[in-house]
Amino acid sequence: MDAAVQFRPYEESAKDQDLAYIARQTVVLTKLLRIYQSIDPTAEFESERAAFRHTIEKLQQTLYSWIYKIKDGVRTYKSFFDLIESYDQDAGIVITVRKDDGFRWAVHQIVTLRAVIRSTLPIQIFYAGDGALPKKYRDFIKNIQSSYPRSGSITTIDITRKFPDPDQRLDVSDQRLMRSFAMLASSFKQVILSGSDTIYLQDPRMLLQEPSFLVYGSLFWHDRIFEPASEDIYNWADELLERAKSKNLEKVRKEGVGWFNRKGYYELEKYATNPTPNQAGAMANHSGVLVIDKTRNLAGLLMTCHMHSKSVFEEITSSRLLGDQQAYWYAHALTSTPYHYVPGYSGGIGRITPQTQDANEEHICTSRLLHILESTSEPFWFSSGLTEFMANNDAEYLIPQGWVGHDGEWYHDPAATRLDQCCVKMPEGEQGISKPVRRVEEGMRSRLEQMIQLAKVYDGLMVEAGLINISGREDGNASPATDFRDFIEYY
Repeated sequence: MDAAVQFRPYEESAKDQDLAYIARQTVVLTKLLRIYQSIDPTAEFESERAAFRHTIEKLQQTLYSWIYKIKDGVRTYKSFFDLIESYDQDAGIVITVRKDDGFRWAVHQIVTLRAVIRSTLPIQIFYAGDGALPKKYRDFIKNIQSSYPRSGSITTIDITRKFPDPDQRLDVSDQRLMRSFAMLASSFKQVILSGSDTIYLQDPRMLLQEPSFLVYGSLFWHDRIFEPASEDIYNWADELLERAKSKNLEKVRKEGVGWFNRKGYYELEKYATNPTPNQAGAMANHSGVLVIDKTRNLAGLLMTCHMHSKSVFEEITSSRLLGDQQAYWYAHALTSTPYHYVPGYSGGIGRITPQTQDANEEHICTSRLLHILESTSEPFWFSSGLTEFMANNDAEYLIPQGWVGHDGEWYHDPAATRLDQCCVKMPEGEQGISKPVRRVEEGMRSRLEQMIQLAKVYDGLMVEAGLINISGREDGNASPATDFRDFIEYY
């Protein structure tokens, strides 16, 4: 303990070996917390609990001092325990948004969850200050809440008031890095982190009852497999895992996870673009959906936040791990926190296109990465929203015809690829020929048609309110506001 509290992880430039040390001390911190919580809170054990509490606070102030920092008179948490005790809701969805990065897509997600999927999970929208999400944008979200008053709360939260960051160690204004801090600050014990461009095909509440989540306290999904990382990066990751004395890795190694068999570089779903300034709403290198139980996996989440702190991300992880998303699984691994990947790599959903190089095969060229529910193998969610080319912020809405699940084979086909799309086909059978792409059946098609109609209505309202512009639409309006009221009453 004396060695730990003398450690100063933020005073100098970030060092690789510090990650392993902080991981080990984070494990100590969370173990002490569990011991404290297990002691009978009666007068008989008051001194023992007080001693543990003091030790925990002392260690937290060394490792994660930004939790209780004050800036301009603003401070939400006075101690680590204030943060833990703020988790007063069982479960909910967390989305991070900026006015020019994800707002349109987040609105689509929220209204489809409420009106089409009928999910009643509470939703918390995190943003980084008034400049990132001005009041008129937040008021628009409040109006959505008032349109579905009995469907679960929808609230907006300024992350800079949760963690004021007077020393500028966190850089929570970065849309990629804010997400792990939003998970930590949310009032949910079980957090479903959702990319703003995510569209659910079923109620996300089902994730909380998945057998794998109940066992491991986390759910992650793989991206596509395209290419491996360099040997230097794999060796670096293995060395730090050894220094951190990581445990519980036998399971993921046995499952042949792409990273551990040195075949994959993309270990969480992401949507990558190189947007121009006019391509509002485009996302880059974000994790799509993941689920974490903070009552069990707090060490993994705290370590993720550390890896997303400004100096660590800039000097260590961003050059070795792709974007922000790999920090989630790697932080779990470093802290020996059990975690689970849904088997298989991302599928896709979109229009069915005859294979341009072989007319006997079908494929789907799409930027929409589709993921399944492990217990049923049914399509559950996809990224990149409801429009055809999200990166263009366009008005051409998705009309899906088919889908490929986690058994798909992704590849680049220049003759069939538009913009940022890649192609996916079913795996080859015994004769070396791929099966036909799975068709979108009537039930899923009906839900998606309702979602698209709803998205058009809300796009019109957002344009009318001066919140967004949409490429390729002269007046920007999807429908007059009067249609919106009829639509709400219908659903």
